[in-house]
Amino acid sequence: MGFDKMLYSFKLKLMFYRNHSKSDYPVSGEATPNYNWEEMAEKFVDEVKKKTNNNEFGVDNKYYDTYLRERLDSLKGAYKDIDYTESPEYSDFEIFLTVAKELGIEVEVIIFPVNGKWNDYTGVSREMREKTYRKKSRV
Repeated sequence: MGFDKMLYSFKLKLMFYRNHSKSDYPVSGEATPNYNWEEMAEKFVDEVKKKTNNNEFGVDNKYYDTYLRERLDSLKGAYKDIDYTESPEYSDFEIFLTVAKELGIEVEVIIFPVNGKWNDYTGVSREMREKTYRKKSRV
């Protein structure tokens, strides 16, 4: 992962932790609030639409302006030959799951979908994305 991507990832995580500390989200016992999930989802969707409205890909505006806008043409089809099913991270993931199982830790893995419009633009085919999802699910 390039430095820019690591820095962006770190900034996103830091912003999340600052804005959404764990204590804000009780999940069990009498302290669990009665969330209005529909209202929360609507609010989130409205917020995301505002933060991704300067490009056709649904990419965060700040990220798009900082890292993509100026090099957009060079990224078209740039990843068409990359095989996302071959990566050292899969071994790391398998080790993590093995250790968790041996320690009796129940792990719940959530695989988020990728941005299809952006992947299409950069050349990551739907077939490659589906192969990647299948591999992650098998691990």
